[in-house]
Amino acid sequence: MAEGNISNQGINNTNSNNTNDSNNTDNNDIAVLKSQMQDLQKKLDATNNQKQTEQNINTNKSDDDVIKKVQAEELRKIEEQKKTDRLQRTIKFNLSIDNFVETNKEFLPELTPKILQEIKNKNYSNEEELKKQIQKNLLVSFFSIQENIDVLSENKKPKILEYKALAEDEKEKQSDIYWELLEDVVDKRQAIRKAEEVKKANGGYINTDSDKKKYDDKVFGLKNHYIKSIEAK
Repeated sequence: MAEGNISNQGINNTNSNNTNDSNNTDNNDIAVLKSQMQDLQKKLDATNNQKQTEQNINTNKSDDDVIKKVQAEELRKIEEQKKTDRLQRTIKFNLSIDNFVETNKEFLPELTPKILQEIKNKNYSNEEELKKQIQKNLLVSFFSIQENIDVLSENKKPKILEYKALAEDEKEKQSDIYWELLEDVVDKRQAIRKAEEVKKANGGYINTDSDKKKYDDKVFGLKNHYIKSIEAK
């Protein structure tokens, strides 16, 4: 009986050891699996974070692209409007230059109408080129007369001298900038002519509105004095 008990005890110990080994193995497997799950979760989180970062970058890039697109479109519209405005001014100038020359022919060089006609008889690729040719040739002709330069104010005289010193192609390119100098001289000569006409019409006594008032007061004063002297008699 003793041997049987010993044998049973050995079997029980063996079974107990096997159970412990099995439990240890299961625990180890669970620990490994848990570790793997944690690693997998970390990788998944990292992947999600990376995707979110990329999405944010793409969103920001998309926003930047939208802003740049809108800005580019606005700039394009502004440039198109500038071109349209410039073309309208050019066409208006080309259509009105004949009237300008006819109206101001007494202040322009004698050959101005013929120069203008000669230019218009030629073919040009566009309205802007025609305008530049007209302005350049009329400027050169107009300011070849020293009297017209003398009419300019002191701060504007150097500008026309600068223009006359330019190369021919530069004169053409910059003629629009200097054209106002010709208009300025014509306006001043018109004003001078009107003042002379008014002065002549009033017996040479009028230079300004103030002079006219003094002259009128003097004339009417003499008239009233004469009338009173007659009435006194």
